[in-house]
This record gives sequence, structure tokens and C-alpha cells, in this order.
Amino acid sequence: MQICKKLSGKPRPAHEYSQPVLFIYRQNTIKVAEKISRTLKDLGHQVDDVPVSRETEVDVLAYDRVFTGSGVYTWLPGRPMQRLIERLREGYAGKGLIKPGAPRIGKGAIIYCTYGGAHTGVNEAIPAVKYMGAAL
Repeated sequence: MQICKKLSGKPRPAHEYSQPVLFIYRQNTIKVAEKISRTLKDLGHQVDDVPVSRETEVDVLAYDRVFTGSGVYTWLPGRPMQRLIERLREGYAGKGLIKPGAPRIGKGAIIYCTYGGAHTGVNEAIPAVKYMGAAL
């Protein structure tokens, strides 16, 4: 299924690619998260927005598409996002629902990050995106 219209530029009816989407994000990316979420909703998707905190519990395997975003802190996503990813990995692996290196057919993740300041720029962002992407 498509998240957006095909590259041909021809719009497709929303029902042709509509699907439930999970959007998990850190509060420090709220402006970007709101824009992406609003766009997905405008395209006809059901979007479950979940801001990540220490207590966040969510079943990412219940969704075919998961958008994930966080700010970058010393080359990694924020600690609450790291903790959520660790809990998900441990919980799913403990139940035998995921296996290291095994692809999840029919599932997809879209990862983004925000960063700023006088850091190393994209070289700081790449490890954070890879960290989040490896978990999903």
C-alpha cells in the first residue's frame, strides 16, 4: 500500500492507500510531527499520535506503518525514545514475536530526527536515525 500518491503525480483516491498509521515522537519534534501527522490525515489515513514519555506503552506491531521521530542528543535519540525502543525490543523478543535480522514483511517504518546548534550536523543525525530504524 502507498502512503502518498504515486510518483506519476496523479492523485489517487484516499481509500486506495489508506491504512492505520502509528506516529510516535518526542515532544521536542512537535512542530515536525504535527505537520507530518496532519498531512497523513489529509491523505485519508487513520493516524494514532503517541508522544513518547517514560511511561509510554504502545504495540508497534499492530500497525503496518510507523513514523518515528526524536531530537538528537550526542548522536542518539532522546532517552525516553531509547527506553521505549529497548522495552519494545525486549518485550517482543521475549514473546518470540521478533527475531534479530528477520524482515517484517508488509511492515514499514519512516524515521526522522531534528537537530540544531553547533554540532556536527548530519554526521550527528545519522547514528540517531539508524538507532531508531534498527528497532523498527
